[in-house]
Amino acid sequence: MKHHNMRAAGMIGMIGAISAIAGSAAAQINVSKTGVFDPDGTLSNPFSVVHAALCAAPNNADLRINGGIYRETGAFTQPASLTGANGEVVIGQLGAQRTTLSVLTYNTHLFGDQLLGAETYMDAERTGYIGEVLATEQADIVGLQECWDSELWIPLLIRLSFEGYTGFYGDQRDDDLDVLHSGLAIHAKGVLQHTQQGFFGSERGEDAFASKGFLSATIEKDGFRIAVFNTHTQAGDGEANEEVRFEQMLQLGFTVQGWRFANPSDVVIVMGDFNVPGETGEYSAFMAGAMAVSGTREGGPNFHCSADSFACTSCAENELKQYFGGSGSKRLDYILYAPSFDGSVDIVPVALERREYQVPAGEPDLCDNGWCIRDLSDHYGLLMQFELNRN
Repeated sequence: MKHHNMRAAGMIGMIGAISAIAGSAAAQINVSKTGVFDPDGTLSNPFSVVHAALCAAPNNADLRINGGIYRETGAFTQPASLTGANGEVVIGQLGAQRTTLSVLTYNTHLFGDQLLGAETYMDAERTGYIGEVLATEQADIVGLQECWDSELWIPLLIRLSFEGYTGFYGDQRDDDLDVLHSGLAIHAKGVLQHTQQGFFGSERGEDAFASKGFLSATIEKDGFRIAVFNTHTQAGDGEANEEVRFEQMLQLGFTVQGWRFANPSDVVIVMGDFNVPGETGEYSAFMAGAMAVSGTREGGPNFHCSADSFACTSCAENELKQYFGGSGSKRLDYILYAPSFDGSVDIVPVALERREYQVPAGEPDLCDNGWCIRDLSDHYGLLMQFELNRN
């Protein structure tokens, strides 16, 4: 292990598990506390999590780490050379105050009877099971999309209330002619505060019949305040829909950054169905650029240590997607995060899982119109775990 103004403080296995390979032509991976939305380890797009950089790097890589305190726990077993740059580097020192945070996002596809001609499949029955699996997860924050029918959201709220959740539902419309409202809901352990529903601007695409936008709220956990944003952007393929999505994401990005300016000690979570396929030109040109305005970082690229970091969430093998006639596998659902704007609170990803919610074991398949399924939605969920440290 190379040392240059570097020390380990409480990082399990830090000294023994990382070794320098002298004389090797190692790949150089850059790490910086500033962080970016979609890091690749280059000098202009560094990782902000040492652990993620190691997981993304080939064996024996050369990690160049900018000065700062990297509040990470766990063992490093990847052979690599670590070099500090631009100041002292401390890895593993935890803050005097810390807690965990778990975040879940899930597109439910629950239309109920709200839109004539909308494809539905035993929505009431699926709602009951969705309530069960969400309650079992015990996530601190749950964001739901496409819960279009309030008569279906209410039983979800009642079920989760038994687990100590409160809920906020985006049932307002920005146009009296809109058939659907936002379809969005936020649930959280404890009390939701500062709840607001925002609407996207005048740009309308194929989803002009719905009041698409975003919800925002705050929660407090163990003395930390977390601002939460949940969104569902324009659906559909083609250049026109991509342009609408970009305008919507840009509006959301500026809204999130405005919150961070006004509330500099809050950490931020942004989640939802962005309808942008990951690892595409639209993702790199539009989504990354628009959401970078907010100062947020995307969960997957910042946590390569999970096999689900780049997993599809709208997947060809999903039985309900097949019933609705969908094809192909895409990564459309995302969890983004940002540390406090004033630098007082760090937020570090520690786990990321795709959640394939299905009818519970022992229960019969859901069957309708000669088709039987176990998947509870045509999307899979994402569950991400974080650690928060006050600096």
